[in-house]
Amino acid sequence: MKTLSIKQVNRLYLVTMLLVLTLGSLMQYLSFTWGLIGTEVLLIMLPAIWFLRRQQIDIPSSIGIRRTRGSILLVSLMLGGGAWLVGSQIELMMVGLTGYTTPTPAGIIPTNFFQAALIFIGLAVAAPVCEEILFRGVIQNTYQAEKSAAVAITIASLMFVFYHMRLQGLPALLPVAFILGYVYWRTRSLYASMAVHFANNFFPVILLVQAGLFPEMQLPFPSLPAAAFGLLLIPAGLVLLNRLTRTPIDEPAGQPTPEPKKLRYWPLVAAFGLYTIMAIVEVGNAAALAKLTWNPQQLPTQTAWTYEMRHKGGELVGEAECGIITTAEAYRLACQRSNEAFEIQVDNSFYSSLAGSTELTAEWSKENLNLIHLEQTNTAEQNFSSLWQIEPHGQQLKTSLQNNHLPSMELQFAADALVEEEWAWRAMALPFANEKFWVVQYLNPLTWREKTKDSGPVVETSFIRITGPESVAVPAGTFQTWKVQLGLNQSAWYRVDEPHILLKYASNVFDYELTKEE
Repeated sequence: MKTLSIKQVNRLYLVTMLLVLTLGSLMQYLSFTWGLIGTEVLLIMLPAIWFLRRQQIDIPSSIGIRRTRGSILLVSLMLGGGAWLVGSQIELMMVGLTGYTTPTPAGIIPTNFFQAALIFIGLAVAAPVCEEILFRGVIQNTYQAEKSAAVAITIASLMFVFYHMRLQGLPALLPVAFILGYVYWRTRSLYASMAVHFANNFFPVILLVQAGLFPEMQLPFPSLPAAAFGLLLIPAGLVLLNRLTRTPIDEPAGQPTPEPKKLRYWPLVAAFGLYTIMAIVEVGNAAALAKLTWNPQQLPTQTAWTYEMRHKGGELVGEAECGIITTAEAYRLACQRSNEAFEIQVDNSFYSSLAGSTELTAEWSKENLNLIHLEQTNTAEQNFSSLWQIEPHGQQLKTSLQNNHLPSMELQFAADALVEEEWAWRAMALPFANEKFWVVQYLNPLTWREKTKDSGPVVETSFIRITGPESVAVPAGTFQTWKVQLGLNQSAWYRVDEPHILLKYASNVFDYELTKEE
């Protein structure tokens, strides 16, 4: 059977990459949904089909368009879903390691059902069909004619990964890329690899539709439990696939046209150069966004809010009143709260508090909203009291803790760090937008320190992530909100409309919900 040469498919790969980077980027800038569909059909699939026709190659038989049993397609869907569940968790890990997220393209989140349908067609239909024709049907098939199965799968999979022009997202694409290559080789069916690709892309479609049309809905993925389930699906799917199919006998389709090896692979070198440039641009853009900058003018001043306080089991246990005023040099936060005693077990976590009260004052610089002073006094039953303060110390800040059950402790930390609890009210001045991400320093004034086996202040590297909008109901009403996540354990919700009032705050111990604004 006549096939293309490796040099020809490498050139085709480079040409389509250039088309996607230029015309595809322009099309998706003008309209993401229509541009995505156009990119897949016009710039990825059609050049591959045209090239095969030009070389007078029988398309159905050469790329693997053949009847495929339903059982194989079901296993392929299983593998694609498992690959995404694992890959999505890898991507979250990479976000934590690199400290940035890539900007979300404008128009990718649907605002109506027609846009949702276009997103589905673009991501779950056009992408699997068009990309599988190019990468498995043309590229991998050509390499299989001259190379071993392992080499052909590896090269085609890496070409697929680099084609997506993602540095941070590259590791997350590796599982599905190699699964796609293996399924195509094992089944010799393009429909099977399309099914894998469809399932892998269907999950992001669900997330986008949920974010745009059903923001109040909570999904169980991406998450560690979902990734663990994916790790079970993948080996189970591979075992089933091997039982349903015979091991292919690789028979090279004729002798390849003699050609210098240097000329074979120059398009891949050029493509990797393009990838390197785009990776540098990605890192450069991330560095520009890595520094958290506040919008002080957003802070609502001369205003007070009342919050009900609930423990993690949902029972009402207290009330808090907070307000912000403006002084000559700073914004000043003042909060008072009181709570009942409680003990509650939630899953594997135990929460408890003595009955008591807390007074918190914090001052932020008018220039950059850095913390310049904080004082918190805690009093509780059983003669318990503590006082911790934060004051300027040169170019840094210094915290000191006095507790009638612990020795006095001090710690220096960066002036732009966030501090437990006060951060949630300071965050009303964040530059709100979906999928914003920053790495931050966070001070917990009193926590268990594993290294020294005692309790005291700890500064750790954490992150802030903004998502939304989503609908949130609190006693004061139902609002469209931005969700701000601080690390893995704290979240706060802010009104989308200005001023961005703090509506709900899930702290380490209490959940605050707005009851009234004055």
